[in-house]
Amino acid sequence: MANPSANNVAAAKPNAAGGIYYGPLGTALPTDASTELDEGFTALGYISEDGITPSRDVSSEQIKAWGGDVVAALVTDDAKSFEFTLLEVFSADVQKFVHGADNVVVTPAVPGTSGEAIAIKDTAFKVEDCVLVFEMQHDGKKRRVVVSNADCNVSGEEPYTDGGLSAYTISATALKDDDGTRVYEYLEGVVPAGDPGNP
Repeated sequence: MANPSANNVAAAKPNAAGGIYYGPLGTALPTDASTELDEGFTALGYISEDGITPSRDVSSEQIKAWGGDVVAALVTDDAKSFEFTLLEVFSADVQKFVHGADNVVVTPAVPGTSGEAIAIKDTAFKVEDCVLVFEMQHDGKKRRVVVSNADCNVSGEEPYTDGGLSAYTISATALKDDDGTRVYEYLEGVVPAGDPGNP
């Protein structure tokens, strides 16, 4: 039995290049923690300090024997989801994710203007099912979570005030893919200092 090791614990900081990426269903999935993502993925920029909140909703039915003893608890429902809040409302990529690419028109910046112009149509669009990748790291350790079939919805928006940032809160339910898998997770550790394998 291995001894406890602080090398096996980690916080979850986003990678410098971005913490959340999305791609159309069918985008080639990564199969480890560090290989570069397929070019079909798009970064969603800064998310709120709450990070990514995973949740699992499990329902079960208790089966009783004659006399009242519980002899089994059968799982009747098991759902896994993730929630995160997108902060970059001036990002065309974020707006295309939230409202659909067909509902977002981007006009490149011209000399004398402050930046590109984004025109958005809110058509009660449902965020398209997609692949989500969460990229995290801590002290050299890497963690990559892949949701191969994510059913996403905009579950909330922050108020328009001068005391807080505008934002979109996204709820993503992990659906099973053709292999019956909802989530793939890949971890890549580091060799502890003082270990013979550490150069």
